[in-house]
Amino acid sequence: MVDVQASIIIPAYNEAENIGKCIASILKNTDVQHEIIVVDNGSKDATAEIAKVMGVTVLSKPKATISALRNSGARCAKGELLVFLDADMVVPEDFINKGKKYFDSGFMGALGFAIIVPSDSGWVARTWGQPLNSKRERKVEVDFLGGSNIFIKKIVFEEVGGFDELLNTNEDKDFTMRVAKAGYSLITSYEINVIHLGYERDLSEFIRKEFWRQGSTLMFARHWRFAPSTLRNPLLSLWHVGFFLLFISSLLLYARAGTFLYSLVTLALWLLPALLIALKKAGRNIEYFGLGWFFSFFLLTFIRWNVSGVSLLVQIVKLFRFRSHNV
Repeated sequence: MVDVQASIIIPAYNEAENIGKCIASILKNTDVQHEIIVVDNGSKDATAEIAKVMGVTVLSKPKATISALRNSGARCAKGELLVFLDADMVVPEDFINKGKKYFDSGFMGALGFAIIVPSDSGWVARTWGQPLNSKRERKVEVDFLGGSNIFIKKIVFEEVGGFDELLNTNEDKDFTMRVAKAGYSLITSYEINVIHLGYERDLSEFIRKEFWRQGSTLMFARHWRFAPSTLRNPLLSLWHVGFFLLFISSLLLYARAGTFLYSLVTLALWLLPALLIALKKAGRNIEYFGLGWFFSFFLLTFIRWNVSGVSLLVQIVKLFRFRSHNV
């Protein structure tokens, strides 16, 4: 019997539409002996049944955080290389082999591959899902990795304590930051692409997902004792909410006193951070993709940070309510 070299761990909830495609793409990876572990979060559709029919290991862990799902899979994993993959991802046939080669050459950090969206996806997904660095370097060292595809040695995973099960979101950022703090590198590779099937279909879905994604930013910052690297999101969120309120108040004042300059200044300050972030992230890609694409990218960046601001306010309200109930 050949030893399992890599364990692919897939947390899933109501992913009947995508889980079969995800597993089928992994099964085409025949160069490396691997196992697939689907950790089902109490799905109400046929997610678990589809996975079982396809012959993979299925664990049941209802009503758990995504961190707990991933940790459960890791505890059962037989491979020395762990691969955390979202259920709505489709991987190429050399996905596992390409990742394993990094670790065979001595790499001991965490690795993720570039994520793209299907070519027939809408403007929101095509704009937001574009891997902006793919035209530059083959691989880049980053500050953190998204949890949708992460390769890491099991020994390193256990050393840093796995994913924090108290976090509903930002768990991937927290985890990979702890990997970096332990002295290991974080790398995004653009050698191959992973296709994201769960892309945002329209602007309303983008807003809903961003509101959810930003739902643990305050707890995440508190976990890190408000370290500077964790304050970027809360501060930018507060900036956008604050200047939105100032802009609205300026319009009300303008209607009474004609303070047009005040309105103009507050509008400019409201837009400025999103514009600077968009310019920094887009870089040379503006010339490659065009100004129309950049305007869409800036618009989504601006919307994202305003949604994040609303999410932060909700978190602050919940925190105060929790403290008042425990006084």
